[in-house]
Amino acid sequence: MELDLRTLAIFVKVAERGSFVRAAEALDLGQSGVSNAIKRLESQLGVTLLVRTTRSVKLTQDGEAFFHRCRQVLADLEDARQVLMRSRRQPAGVLRVSLPVSFGRTRVVPLLGAFQAKYPKVEVAIGITDRYVNLVDEGVDVAVRFGALEDSTLIARPLVRARRLIMGAPAYFAKRGKPGSIEALAAHNCLPLTYHETGRARPWRLRQACSCRCWRTPSPRPT
Repeated sequence: MELDLRTLAIFVKVAERGSFVRAAEALDLGQSGVSNAIKRLESQLGVTLLVRTTRSVKLTQDGEAFFHRCRQVLADLEDARQVLMRSRRQPAGVLRVSLPVSFGRTRVVPLLGAFQAKYPKVEVAIGITDRYVNLVDEGVDVAVRFGALEDSTLIARPLVRARRLIMGAPAYFAKRGKPGSIEALAAHNCLPLTYHETGRARPWRLRQACSCRCWRTPSPRPT
């Protein structure tokens, strides 16, 4: 047997107000609708809940017991709804974040104090590493990564534009000279960055004047 919560609320209101008319006014319903709801409820339960007179409505013994239980159930449901609404307004729980070493230390960690002051119920667990982190396998909620996101079901949002420079040791340049163009890099020992998961070298995205080119580092050669 399934009981409709709205019908239970109507029954509780009738019992509280002691009148079909006053209950209908409080619930903004027609008196006939309130009366029919009580009849259906009594039919479902197989008991008489209310004794009607010309002037008032009184609870039977069964109705009294049912009224107190229904009122508590409805109050508990309202409390549960309020808790849910508050939790939606105020984030809470553990937020697991993975950050690259340099970006994490210089750009994110200094902001943690303000974040936790704004969201005191959020516990931030940060892992700072340049290792490739598998978000699903390692239970990470959010990660910051450089470069384009490869084919994935993950959702990505750009945060900042990261600019990197090509640099070399003075002793190396004194011996080999400085490259004057992108093409000249092919004659130099360039240290590639590799993808942790595949071991493949990451291509360099180089900008010269107004053009941008993708360039793959050659294998290191003897100096």
